[in-house]
Amino acid sequence: MKRTILDAVRPFWAGLAMGTSDLIPGVSGGTVALIVGVYERLIGSIAEITSSSSLRALLHGRLGAFWQAINGWFLVTLVGGMAVAIFGFAGIIAWLLEHHATATDAVFFGLIARATWHVARDGDNGLWGSRAMFIPGSAVALAVVTQPSFVLEASPVTLMVGGALAATAMLLPGISGAFVLLILGLYATVVNGVAALDLAVLAPVGLGILLGAFSVARLMGSVLRRYPASTKMTLAGFMLGSLPAVWPFAQGWSADSSSPAWLLVILIAAGAGLVVLLERVKPSRP
Repeated sequence: MKRTILDAVRPFWAGLAMGTSDLIPGVSGGTVALIVGVYERLIGSIAEITSSSSLRALLHGRLGAFWQAINGWFLVTLVGGMAVAIFGFAGIIAWLLEHHATATDAVFFGLIARATWHVARDGDNGLWGSRAMFIPGSAVALAVVTQPSFVLEASPVTLMVGGALAATAMLLPGISGAFVLLILGLYATVVNGVAALDLAVLAPVGLGILLGAFSVARLMGSVLRRYPASTKMTLAGFMLGSLPAVWPFAQGWSADSSSPAWLLVILIAAGAGLVVLLERVKPSRP
């Protein structure tokens, strides 16, 4: 099938949206990946990098075969979009969370709530056994987002472990990598390190992200192939269980002077509407 320029740039925009969401505690890039239709493709591409057939092709110098097996252009374009968002928008997101946290939460509450219905609908095969997986998924995510935070001393080891756990969370819709870093007390260190391009922070976190991403991608790729409906219902449960992390009325229905209740309701609706727009950037498969 002939691919257009629009098909080529759509993964970049999907990555841009994923990277932006990964910067916000309580919001998962995996959620956005599911909305825009790149989740299974992303998981498969990452998992394929460490498959035996791909590694053999790489070791024998068959770079073209390796590149095709991992869906290289898709992966590089999408990750490039994520990198632009993370390095370009870290300062903006930090400012929004400091000065307009309630309004930001409202937008993402609407987005996640609407996306939960989207994923559940996509994964519903009509069997109650599969539908029941929604419950443990919700319980796990709720347990994560209500976990009290503690402070780890930032060191190469803790930053690498934090990066691995964050990557695992990033690839699980509903569980936020940024929120995991917040629980560990490493969020400020990592965000400031990204904004300042501090290699002492970026190197161990980056290594941890690679280790975590490769590990969880192989697991998720396997269960998605074997149990697609049950897995998607579990992921929808993860998303539902994460909603308390971005509940915009945590301080009461009156909120604050800069974010009155009527404005928050509008922003929640806008976030839900954004899901419809994000669905339109679904890349077509090659």
